[in-house]
Amino acid sequence: MEKKLIFFDIDGTLIDCHTNLVKMSEKTRYSLEALKKAGHQIFIASGRCLCFMPQEIQDYPFDGYISCNGASIHYHDQVIYKDMISLALIKKLETFAKDNGIIYFLEEDQKIYTNRIDDPICIRFAKKWQMPLARLYPLSNAETLKVQMAMMICPTEQILEAARVYFQDDFDVQVHPGQLSTDLSLKTSSKGKAIRILADYLDQNITNTIAFGDGPNDTEMFNTVDLPIAMGNAVDELKAIAKDITKPIEEDGIYHGLRKHHLIKEI
Repeated sequence: MEKKLIFFDIDGTLIDCHTNLVKMSEKTRYSLEALKKAGHQIFIASGRCLCFMPQEIQDYPFDGYISCNGASIHYHDQVIYKDMISLALIKKLETFAKDNGIIYFLEEDQKIYTNRIDDPICIRFAKKWQMPLARLYPLSNAETLKVQMAMMICPTEQILEAARVYFQDDFDVQVHPGQLSTDLSLKTSSKGKAIRILADYLDQNITNTIAFGDGPNDTEMFNTVDLPIAMGNAVDELKAIAKDITKPIEEDGIYHGLRKHHLIKEI
C-alpha cells in the first residue's frame, strides 16, 4: 500500500468540547499509533492556532500542523507557509467590534490577543475551548502584530448576522454551530490550499491524501483530498461532499473509518 498523508480536524473529530470529550479516546490514539507504525504521515488540519490546540494534541507526535484554517503550515520543526491579516483589516475589525460590543481575538502561532482580556465572557469562552490563559494577551499595538486569524464573540444573534455580512468580502466567516461566535479566516488561505502546498513540499501525489472532519471549515479540505471521510456527527453539507461517512466521534469514528479502508487492524 502506498503511504498516505492523513489529515484530522480537531473539534468534533479528535475531541469534542461540546460533549466533554476533551481527550482523544483509547481507540483514536491506537489508530494514530497504528498509522505511524505503518509509515503513513499524520497531520492536524484545524481552525485553531498552534497554542490554542489542546495540550494533548500539541504533545502528540504529529508529523505536522495546518492551523488557522490553512494560514499557517508546520512540518516537524519547519514553518513552510504563513499568511497574515493586514493592518487595514485589523483596524476594520477593531472599529466594528468597538461599535457593537464584540469581544474579538487575533491569533498567531504562540500568542492570542484580545480586546477584553478581563471580561468574564472572554474567560469562560477561553476555558470552554481549552484556550491556554497563559497565551492570552491584551491587545495594544496592532501595528506590530503578525496574526493569521481572528475570532469574534457577539452579544446577540442580530449582531452576529450583521458581522457575517459586514466581513463577508474580507474573510471567510465561519460561524461556530449553535454559538454566538465565529472564525474570521483569510480568503487567501484554506485547509485545502494548505494540503496542496504541503503535498507539493513533500513531493506527494494528492491521490495519496485522506481527511477526517465534521464542520463547514472542512469543506475545502474535503474538496481537495482523494478520500474525504465525514464523521457521523458532521454537518449535512460536509456529509454531502464526503466519499464516506464513519461513526460519530463518541463511537470512535476515526478508528472505524480507518478499519473500513484497511489502513489499520482491529484493536
